[in-house]
Amino acid sequence: MQTKTELLAKISDKEDRMLLSSVYDKLEQSYQKNYPIYTDFLDERQITMVKAFFPFFQEQLSFYGGIQNAGRNICYLRFGYEQFPVVLLKLSFPKGADISHRDVLGALMGLGIKRQKIGDILIGESNVVAVKEEILKYILENLTSVGRYPVSVSVLENETVIMEEKVSFRTTTVAALRLDCIVSDITRLSREKSKELILSGKVKLNHFEETNYKKVLSQGDLVSISKKGRFALSEIEGITRKDRIKITIKKYE
Repeated sequence: MQTKTELLAKISDKEDRMLLSSVYDKLEQSYQKNYPIYTDFLDERQITMVKAFFPFFQEQLSFYGGIQNAGRNICYLRFGYEQFPVVLLKLSFPKGADISHRDVLGALMGLGIKRQKIGDILIGESNVVAVKEEILKYILENLTSVGRYPVSVSVLENETVIMEEKVSFRTTTVAALRLDCIVSDITRLSREKSKELILSGKVKLNHFEETNYKKVLSQGDLVSISKKGRFALSEIEGITRKDRIKITIKKYE
């Protein structure tokens, strides 16, 4: 197994290095004590990074966000009895209240709560927020309003909450599975303009900035384009009679 120093030597970004250092310490402690120890909430990019840099823990490494299909999750090693330190909160607003995800996040962070203590926020029919258990009491005592509306906060117990993906699918053909070809098809820009977009750092592949416009994509790869949204190469269906590649693009609404 790689040492902590060897592992972190590969990471150039200071914040990424600090995150991985913290996760490494927790995973090592969990492994040595044979007991689950949990991180704060990680976003999808951080989860991808953790999975890539801790391959020696792959069989035990797991993630939990309190909500099915959650984007933000805590990380832990599966040892012993699992009692996750994540709580789901139900937010109740007056009838007709116009509340957004940003409003709820702003209200929580306005109380001095750090982002990593907050998981997914579902606003709409459910109005549910996942938070670390350690800040539960503080939220119950201090969160009295969101935006200009009063809010009542209660704990959801033994309920299954599912984050439903809002997506659309489109079948198309491309000359190649290169990143510039995929971006060109998504944005309706020329290959040259798509190349410029990629080189300028405005495209992410699987949550990380990708400037290699010749990069060949695989089925399941995620592509995020600044001001355009997030997409996935959902399916590679084969070659057409005109020697183009038939693919299905999934767009996250």
